[in-house]
Amino acid sequence: MVSAAKAGFRIPGYPGSILALSPALVLLAFLLVPASLATALAGSPGPGEAGASTLTTRLIRVALGNTLSASPQLDLKQVTLLGPEGIRLSAVDRPEGHPPTWVRAQIPPQTPVSFTAGARGTLEIRWAEAPFLGDEAQDSSGSSPGPDDRRQRHLTVTGPAYATSLQPGGLLGVPSLDRPVDGPYPLYRGSLEVRLSPQPGQLRLINEVSLEDYLKGVVPSEMPASFELEALKAQAVAARCYALANLGKHGADGADLCDSNHCQVYLGASGEAPQASRAVDETAGLVATYQQQIIRAVYSSTAGGYTENNENVWGSWGDGGPAGDAIPYLRGVPDDAFVRPLDHETPARAFLRSDVGSFDAGSPYFRWTFQWTRQQLESILNAQLAACSAADREAVTPAFPPDATVGTLLSLRVLRRGVSGKALALEIQGTHGTWVVRKELNIRRVLKPVDRPLAPSANFFIQEDFDANGELAQITLYGTGFGHGVGMSQYGANGMARAGFNFQQILQHYYTGAVVSTPPVFLQAFGWPAPQPAGASAWAWAPGKGLGGRDHSLPLQQNRAAPASFGIHQDFYWPGGQAWLVVNNFFLSSIRLVLNGQPLTVGSQLLRDGVSRVDIRSYLNPGQLNRVDFDPPGQTWGAARVSIELNTPDPPSGRT
Repeated sequence: MVSAAKAGFRIPGYPGSILALSPALVLLAFLLVPASLATALAGSPGPGEAGASTLTTRLIRVALGNTLSASPQLDLKQVTLLGPEGIRLSAVDRPEGHPPTWVRAQIPPQTPVSFTAGARGTLEIRWAEAPFLGDEAQDSSGSSPGPDDRRQRHLTVTGPAYATSLQPGGLLGVPSLDRPVDGPYPLYRGSLEVRLSPQPGQLRLINEVSLEDYLKGVVPSEMPASFELEALKAQAVAARCYALANLGKHGADGADLCDSNHCQVYLGASGEAPQASRAVDETAGLVATYQQQIIRAVYSSTAGGYTENNENVWGSWGDGGPAGDAIPYLRGVPDDAFVRPLDHETPARAFLRSDVGSFDAGSPYFRWTFQWTRQQLESILNAQLAACSAADREAVTPAFPPDATVGTLLSLRVLRRGVSGKALALEIQGTHGTWVVRKELNIRRVLKPVDRPLAPSANFFIQEDFDANGELAQITLYGTGFGHGVGMSQYGANGMARAGFNFQQILQHYYTGAVVSTPPVFLQAFGWPAPQPAGASAWAWAPGKGLGGRDHSLPLQQNRAAPASFGIHQDFYWPGGQAWLVVNNFFLSSIRLVLNGQPLTVGSQLLRDGVSRVDIRSYLNPGQLNRVDFDPPGQTWGAARVSIELNTPDPPSGRT
C-alpha cells in the first residue's frame, strides 16, 4: 500500500540505489524519466492517495447527496436554493452552433430558486421577482429585461449554474436537502454548483468550499463537539489527511468527495460548532505524515483499549490467514504498554473480563453484551450466511447458498484473532454442516444482534449455555469497541486529552511513527542545457487540475527563466515547541524559501543528499498562522521533497 521513501532514493523498477549510478547516468535519468524521479521522491501512493503528498488544496468540491449513508445517492430530481442574504446566480449556456454565453441574475434574499432537468439536456431554472444584472443578462426568450422588471423568471440553459451569496462570506441554503441540522434547511459556505447528471432527468449539486471551511463542517459531524479541544484537534488533522489523500475519489461524479459516510460526513455551515471550529483553526494547514507522505488517517469510534493492524481488517485472505500490505503507521497498539498482543483466546478473554486501563473507557461501547436463544441465532445465521456468501467469495467457506440452513446450531468458535483480540475467522457448526466466516466485518454481520444490522465490533468472546439435555440453549457475546478499530479511536483520543495529552501526542499514539507536519512539497529543477543563461526550468509539483475544468490546488508552475518566486506558499498554525525544516534532497545545492517574510537559504553546508533537518523555530510565531513561500531551485537539475515537522525528537548530534 503506502511505501516508505528511503534515503538513497531507490527508483521503483530499477535495481539498486540511484545514488550508485554515475553522474552522467543520473543526468540522463532526469532528462528521460522525470516522472520516475517524482515517483521515487514521493513514494508509491496507496489506494486513493495519488497526488496527495504536496500542497494544501485551497478549494475542494463536495457532492451533496440524498443520503448520508455509506452508499451515497448523488442524483437529485430537483434542487432548491435560497440565499438568506440573496443569491448571485451565474449560468452557462452553450446553444448548438453558438459560442457559450454567461447568464447572470441577482436573486433577492429569501427568494427560492428551483432547478430541474429539462428536455434535450437542458437545465431549467425558475424563481420570482429577481432583476437581472447588467447588459450581459438574458432570459429564456433572449430579451434583456431592465433592472425593475419583476416578472416571473424562467431560464433554459445547458448549464452548469453557479450560486454565491450576494454578501461576501455569506451563506446559501438548500431547502431541498434533508439534513440533521438546526433550522429549517442546511446552510453552506462557498458556492453551490448545479449541473446535469449523467442520468437522464437528474441533477448533481456540488459545494465548492475552502478546505478549512469544509473541515469545520466535518469535525463536529464525525466527533462530538463536546469532546476535549485536543481530541477535536486530532480529529481535525485526521480529517484533513483524509480529504487531501482522497481528492478525486468522486471524480466520476464531478467532485472530489461526497458529504456522506462514504467519505466523511459533512453538514456544511449548519453543522459547525465553536469548539470544533477552534480545533480546525488551531491546526490549520497541518497533517500527519509518515516519511514525508500524508498518512491514510483512518479512525473509528471506540477501539476498546487496543487498536488493530490494517491488514487484519482490510486485507484479502491467503492460505495462512489475512494477507495484504502492512502499513507501518497502522499497527495495533494497546493503551496500556504492559498489555501483550491478544491474538489467542486466553489473553483475549482475560482482557475483556478485566478493567485494564483504557483511554476509551468513557465510551458507551467500551464493554457490551448481546444474547440470543439458539433458535434466534439459527434464523439470523441462515439469512446472514447466505447474504455474505453471495456478496464475497472469501466470506464463507464452503459457500452458503440461499436455500441452505445450518440446521440445529451446535457450536461457535473463534479460530483466529488479530493483535487486538478481534475475531478474524469464526467457525459455525450445525447439524447440516460446518462453515468458516472470514473477515471482521463479515463476522459482525453474521452475528448481528436481533435489533441491529451488525455487531458493534469483532472484539468479543463467546459464551455458550446448554440446557439439561446438553443442547445449546443460549449464546452470549461479551465484547468491546465500536467500528473497525484501526487507527485513531475517537473516544480514546478524548480520554487521552482528558489525561493531559496534546493532539500531536494523540496522533503519534494511534499512528505509529507518524509526525505532524505541513503537507510535503516536491520541488524539481531540470533541463540541460539551460533554456537561457538566466536560469533553468523549474517546477513545483502539485495535484492536477480540479474537476469541472477548474484548478482547485495551488497552481503547477513552470518558470522558464527561473523567476524570483513560484508564487507557491503554505499557511500553517504553529502551536509552539519544536519545528524542523525537513529536506529529502536529490542533488540540489540549495533550497530557498521565505518564512513569515524572512528569507532562508539552506546551502551546501547543511544540505546533503538524503534527509537534512534545520531548526526554524526562530523564524516562526507561536500560537499563530505562519507562512512559508517557496522559491525555485536555482540550478538546471535536481529535486527535493520539503516539509515542516513539528515537535519531533531532536535529531542525532552532529549534522542538522
